[in-house]
Amino acid sequence: MKALIVVLSCCISACAAQVSSTRLGTMSDFAPTPDSVNIPIYATTVPTCAYDEVASISAEIAMTRGADERVTESLRQRARALGGQTIIAYRQDTRDLVVSRGQAVTELRRNGIAIRFRSQDCQH
Repeated sequence: MKALIVVLSCCISACAAQVSSTRLGTMSDFAPTPDSVNIPIYATTVPTCAYDEVASISAEIAMTRGADERVTESLRQRARALGGQTIIAYRQDTRDLVVSRGQAVTELRRNGIAIRFRSQDCQH
């Protein structure tokens, strides 16, 4: 029974990414960014405009069909909720987790830093 509960909880959590964030800097809270605004992702470069780091964000999800898109969109949604306009220092990796009796689940992990531009004139 205990193994069944573990497997079911993994199946349920496979559909939704687990997202965490840590506020950065001493800036006050920013207003959320509207859903209509695209949140670009930069892995190796950064925008040229001045910006403030809003939060470090991480998202994890079990690897299933469409998981990559869901976990990346969850990262963008958290950035929006915190007032971020872009994600920089984007990283992605995977890890294998042993769930029960030797059964492994591969987890996708995505990380980045949400930023907010200091000038309204600056566009990614």
